[in-house]
Amino acid sequence: MLQQKLAQGRQVLTVELPPPRGIAFQEVLELALAIKEKVTAYNITDNQRAVMRMSPVAMAALLLQAGLEPICQFTCRDRNRLALQSEILGAAALGVRNFLLLTGDHTLVGDCPGAKPVFDLDSVQLLAAADNLRRGFALNGEPLQGVPDLFLGAVVNPAPELREMQIWKLQKKIRAGAAFVQTQAIYDPGILADFLQEAGELGVPILAGVIPLRSARMAHFMNANIPGIQVPPAMIRALEKATDPLAEGLAITVELIRELRTLVPGIHIMPVNTLRALPTLLARLEGEEHEG
Repeated sequence: MLQQKLAQGRQVLTVELPPPRGIAFQEVLELALAIKEKVTAYNITDNQRAVMRMSPVAMAALLLQAGLEPICQFTCRDRNRLALQSEILGAAALGVRNFLLLTGDHTLVGDCPGAKPVFDLDSVQLLAAADNLRRGFALNGEPLQGVPDLFLGAVVNPAPELREMQIWKLQKKIRAGAAFVQTQAIYDPGILADFLQEAGELGVPILAGVIPLRSARMAHFMNANIPGIQVPPAMIRALEKATDPLAEGLAITVELIRELRTLVPGIHIMPVNTLRALPTLLARLEGEEHEG
């Protein structure tokens, strides 16, 4: 169990899984089962990058049926405060305990830019609403009939150019009820170390985010288009020189995770178009741990 392992100070590994664009969930479920011995919990995304996919509640329930532990993500983009509370309660009634609550990408960046964004609550307010549910009350103060057991998570971007604002907002999220934190992708452990030093004692465990690299082109794209991500030039050169860029990217990721684990109690892997490489990546990571 994610909460229990973090409370015990044990290293955890979470992996992000996108639901399908349809109802053919078997491939995602089979992948999750293939790596279950190495993964603590699975983040189920909520229309990630504003692209329509199957409900995260449904995918989380399918994982639960298979004996796996989901982290159900909800964004503020698509639902008002009534629907968000209903979704959290519905997921909890199905057995989901872990939730990652975030703002979400704007619909303009997705595959349906004409969709009307909601953003009735922001991420801090959504965490506070979920914390109210955990305490037995709806956002309007009305008591619940049955109280859900919720383990609430938040996100943070530790990039130097965003750090002051991100630390301030993270402190607000923790006060609102966040009990664990997952970060944006990090490619320089020194950036995480500096962030942790500047943030001080937060009182909640941090899981360092990693996006496995599959090519130099991918690295250049992220540097140019994703705020707070900066793949170092040395990594890009290694990918450019490699005869097998994906294999090189996995090797880079294994070394990166090894270093990040010296700083935080958990790693969060976000495979962007590298889902099928996850078993190989985790096998290599496990092999290095045994060698160490």
